[in-house]
Amino acid sequence: MALSTFDTTSVESLGGPEWLRTLRRDAYERFEGRAMPTDAEEIWRYSRIVDLDLGDYGPLSQRDGGTGGLPPSIIPLLEAIGPRSGLVVSSNGGLMPGMEVSAEGLELTWGGDQPVAVGDVAGEPDALVALNTAFLSGPLSIRVAQGTVVEHPVVVVHWIDAAGGAVFPRTLVTIEEGAQARVVEIVASADVACLAV
Repeated sequence: MALSTFDTTSVESLGGPEWLRTLRRDAYERFEGRAMPTDAEEIWRYSRIVDLDLGDYGPLSQRDGGTGGLPPSIIPLLEAIGPRSGLVVSSNGGLMPGMEVSAEGLELTWGGDQPVAVGDVAGEPDALVALNTAFLSGPLSIRVAQGTVVEHPVVVVHWIDAAGGAVFPRTLVTIEEGAQARVVEIVASADVACLAV
């Protein structure tokens, strides 16, 4: 599958540490060899997957992320959630400043030089998962240390406000033995045509 906006040049332009660049290149090759999912598959049965035209979207660079505060439309959601032990906000695929961690034993990492277990649990059941890996931002790793009970949820917000933009968030959660945590992940957008894979 070849798409003008989703190509190897776009994959390479994302940069990052060598392990992540290699992961992305390999995933893009797998994506090219797969057919898009259809509503004939049970998991997509009630979706509008047949209406998805990837040519209508283009991958956003991590450099397209916002630099300001929280998008105003997200604030009521955060208020409804209440107290939190951590907050991570990405905008258009890039990490926004101000990652919050207020609990001992909780570690939040965006990207990083050390490889993380992308796809080791769920695998890659279809072309869209391969596409997500090929263009993933971050990834975001949430780790809760052994025996730690994180009282309030960790909130992850992926915000998109770029018309025609596509983002590829990936959140990896590691809860060590005897630990407890809740993660609330929100994907939201402005009133624009955009895509989160």
